[in-house]
Amino acid sequence: MWKVGDHVQYGTDGVCRITDVQMLDLTGEGEEEYFILTPLYSKDTTIYLETRDAETKLRKPMSQEEIDKAILQIPGHRMRWISNEKDRQNRFGAILKEGSLVELLSAASVLYNKKQEQTKAGRKFRRSDELCLSRAEKIISREFAYGIGKTPEEVPAYIGKLLEEA
Repeated sequence: MWKVGDHVQYGTDGVCRITDVQMLDLTGEGEEEYFILTPLYSKDTTIYLETRDAETKLRKPMSQEEIDKAILQIPGHRMRWISNEKDRQNRFGAILKEGSLVELLSAASVLYNKKQEQTKAGRKFRRSDELCLSRAEKIISREFAYGIGKTPEEVPAYIGKLLEEA
């Protein structure tokens, strides 16, 4: 299904380009066929993915229409703040690792809003929450940049503008 030159979405690495297909022995158990992936927004990284895993680990990058639809779902899926820090970190950690895009957007939204609230009140935002927010923003920005034809740094403004206009 996939071939050299294709752009694919791979996990939290964002959109990658398949740069090669090679037979490699990376496990010491014999040669397997691997896709060589280069993330668009992390060019110094190389990912080796067994071609037999491609069907479950790769997908087509989102179109601008799909991205806009996902963003516009944020207000209807707003997550509530979890007061207990350990419970919050467990929940957000699970979302960062395996959550759906809508959950990830919702988690980023609740973290962003809490950060704004804390800042206005003159209180510090917890370091663990800041790290979670930063990871979520990075994943979202890398996922959306390709589909909307912008850089990852431009994605937050794009999201804000779209939500403002809705």
